[in-house]
Amino acid sequence: MIHLNSPSASKEGFARQIAQRDGITEGLIGVFTCVESCRTFALRRIGEKRLLTVVAAQRKCVFVYFYLMDRESGLMHVRLQTWLPMTFQVCLNGREYLAQRLERAGIGYEKRDNCFVRMDDLPRAQRMLDDLLERDWVRFLDALARRFNPFARKDNRLTARGYYWTFRQSEYATDVMFRDEKALAAVYPRLVRHAIDHFGSAAVLRIESTVNNPERFKVRREVTRKGPLEVAWVPMRKSVADIARRVAICRAANERYLEALAVVGEPSPTRQILDPVSRRVTREGRSYRALHPIDADEARLFSTLLASDFVLQQFRDRALRQRLFPACAGDAMAEKKASGRVTRLLRLLRAHRLIRKVPRTFYYRITRKGHHVMTTALKLRDIDVARSSAA
Repeated sequence: MIHLNSPSASKEGFARQIAQRDGITEGLIGVFTCVESCRTFALRRIGEKRLLTVVAAQRKCVFVYFYLMDRESGLMHVRLQTWLPMTFQVCLNGREYLAQRLERAGIGYEKRDNCFVRMDDLPRAQRMLDDLLERDWVRFLDALARRFNPFARKDNRLTARGYYWTFRQSEYATDVMFRDEKALAAVYPRLVRHAIDHFGSAAVLRIESTVNNPERFKVRREVTRKGPLEVAWVPMRKSVADIARRVAICRAANERYLEALAVVGEPSPTRQILDPVSRRVTREGRSYRALHPIDADEARLFSTLLASDFVLQQFRDRALRQRLFPACAGDAMAEKKASGRVTRLLRLLRAHRLIRKVPRTFYYRITRKGHHVMTTALKLRDIDVARSSAA
């Protein structure tokens, strides 16, 4: 058991050193304690009578970190707050879990840090990870709580309620594996450049979605609404009960990023991409003007749509209006005009098939053609003519 003077010290680093030094392959590795901020209670005098009342408060107390090498989950840790309400956090890594499963199944692999660079049976490995969706997480987490928090056991002296398990933060990553280093080296610089220019990201081989505010998303489940049970789309909870929906949403977000990156390296002449949208089109009996791909106003629209948050999730006309016309905020007449202009722009982009409307919602999403056209147009505006001619 080691007390750390700084809460920012790398507890995982210490745990790995101890495990390697002592040859620990299963069981408890070590326990670390440190003082950190906590959400707890305090006594305050409230009201005219100045009665002592228990209130929520932000204070500091000792936290205990238990690091262990779990047979199923690999290196993991639990974090226990020593003051009431004794919050209990469990930190797991899906790749540690997968490595344990692969070892037991005798499937060959090569792992560097937190990344697999070789896998002898990818389909089977994916099925192993998918098994986590069917796991009884409440039972697993309750067992950990009883193991490390004596007050969570049935024979404790306090009449304490059990824990309600939620996600404080979840990360879902998609790794793109190449057949050899040469194949990756051939496209890597362009992927990085594309991500930096359009998504504001410097790492692209691992696409990762982190969910901190799940209520933005919907989940279909049974609810009671002034009467009997009914099935409806409701805000997603932080509860582990919605893990399957959370994974589906993160997987879809990662796929949208990968779709956006898929335009990199495709050998298509610029004219083949931009000529079709540079002509008038007719959709459902209505004629729409041609796009002007390298025009300054059109380029500003394209760069706004290709912002990372718009690529990650759908966008609404209001969000686009706020980005394109921020000066209109607070002016009712100006906002009305800007709203009408954005509506016309959205219709134009839909007519040219650069965006599509998500069914039964007010959200829009960029199409594959949209990514091709908009990224090509923006690149064309930034070409150094003198360098290009010299080349």
